Amino acid sequence: MKKRLFTPGPTEVPPEVLRALGSPIPHHRKPEFKEVFLRVRGKLRQLIDSQRDPVIFTSSGTGAMVAAVINFFSPGERVLVITAGKFGERWCNITKTYGLEVDCLEYPYGHTFDKDEVEVRLKRGYRGVFVQHTETSTGTEHDVKFLGKVKPPETLLVVDAVSSFGVYKISPEGWGIDVLVWGSQKGLMLPPGLSFLWFSKEAERALETSKFPKFYFDVKKEYETQAKARPLFTPAVGLILGLDVALDMILKEGIERVEERHRRIAKIVRKGAIDAGFKLFSKSPAINLTALEVPRRMTDVEIIGFFDSHGVKIAPGQGSMKGKIFRIGHMGYVDDADALMLTSLLYRLGEKKG
Repeated sequence: MKKRLFTPGPTEVPPEVLRALGSPIPHHRKPEFKEVFLRVRGKLRQLIDSQRDPVIFTSSGTGAMVAAVINFFSPGERVLVITAGKFGERWCNITKTYGLEVDCLEYPYGHTFDKDEVEVRLKRGYRGVFVQHTETSTGTEHDVKFLGKVKPPETLLVVDAVSSFGVYKISPEGWGIDVLVWGSQKGLMLPPGLSFLWFSKEAERALETSKFPKFYFDVKKEYETQAKARPLFTPAVGLILGLDVALDMILKEGIERVEERHRRIAKIVRKGAIDAGFKLFSKSPAINLTALEVPRRMTDVEIIGFFDSHGVKIAPGQGSMKGKIFRIGHMGYVDDADALMLTSLLYRLGEKKG
């Protein structure tokens, strides 16, 4: 049976990218790889419409989250974390672990933040505000552009775009973002293993004054050496070869059309889910995944098993939502036919629940 991956990450890898991943690996200090590395950096700049290069790490997305904390802040600085899910809680945990003075502004899972409350909070003199663009644990989108508009100039806006990059058209400079992090295994249609960090001119000044010790995740050193295609440590060469191809696919389609495609697919899946008798969980749904409540007479184990029996991998809830919701990812290498297939399975599942 053909297996299909519709989890919120990792996601399906296109055949073109798989071929690149299977190609011979060049040495990472030789001209052949340096050419690819610099080309990839240029494509990433084009994708986010910026002249500033992101730093590429060999790590999960959480590695880039850690890098965002230790490179732009210092122990004891006061920050605000907006959390409404498991990955917002991760920002709370990371910032507290490294000794920042953290106010975690908590909202219920499935909700987004209260704009009036956050705007008032931001006037209290925080050094930074941390948030997810899309909260993967709940399928919720947060209005990052609003935060970019209302934050004071001295407050750095740090955004986790791990599950939204390559799905939405994200313009960090246009949105007022100071530090943006993302990963390889979702909208970028690659296996896990790469993370990325982009920072603004305002954040660059903070980079010069940060007092945290750094070794592997040293953004300043990596930014300087990667401009010469010489990462400090051995990079994930094969993944970068695959990234070169994946970025070509996204840029050829155009990120605006990529976002339109994801919006259309999300609409198809959600209409099918509602018609089949399921209830959407998020009050502010993102376009990269759909979170649905587990009906009373079913369990998440039964639902995951049903999809598994048809060769489709989806995901259960996380954190406090474990057993209460299930999540269907539809990001990256997906099209309308995938959406219709998912809808068909939801209809059949709806019939089973009665």
